[in-house]
Amino acid sequence: KVPMVPDITPVIVLQGSSYEMGYQYARQLVEIFGKWIMEVKTGYTKDTEELQKWIDIHQEHTPELIDFCNGWADASADLGINTSLQDILSMWVGQKQPATYYLNSKGGIPELPPLACSAIAAWNKASKDGQLYAAATGDHDMSYQVTIAAYPDDGIPFIYTSFEATGSLPTVGPNWFFGHPGMNRKGLCYVHHGGGPKMLEPIDKWGYGIRRGASVLHNLRYCSTIDQALNK
Repeated sequence: KVPMVPDITPVIVLQGSSYEMGYQYARQLVEIFGKWIMEVKTGYTKDTEELQKWIDIHQEHTPELIDFCNGWADASADLGINTSLQDILSMWVGQKQPATYYLNSKGGIPELPPLACSAIAAWNKASKDGQLYAAATGDHDMSYQVTIAAYPDDGIPFIYTSFEATGSLPTVGPNWFFGHPGMNRKGLCYVHHGGGPKMLEPIDKWGYGIRRGASVLHNLRYCSTIDQALNK
């Protein structure tokens, strides 16, 4: 049996502490897709030493993500799913050493898929009412993605759609939960495709850092303006 990909993006509604929202996320994910979507990640962790390096930097800068994953792990256990906390953290932060070269080189990042992704954003004089509007598509077939509508106890309510509900993307592999546009109640908006070509940073600046998904969710939750997000 092959699970069918839905022709819409299901909405997962979260509320409470980071731990509670992680618990709710896992429960609703199973309600929508079935246990297989988490069971497929069981045993996902291969390099615990490298994983811990990524966890440490996220614990320092985005500790709410670690709490979220703890809630997810406890929900998995309650549902009789053997996906470990390390497996769940691996989906979010990765377990490989940072790349040291560009494409097709030893130690380099994976080869990118064919050109895709379209996006549009309009505001001020470019929109009829002056308000900000943003939309994007990956120009690829739907995956098992979800839209998160979050109402955290601490922070700003926000909405965000990752490319895939367990942090991967067909033909690409792990992408650590980055995805389509997001927006919070203060009006701060994130558009993934609006940043220009990738790999603009010089290689000597590459290394351990905050994954895109963790960074976006943190900024949407705790920042009201672009300046705040840039200085986070």
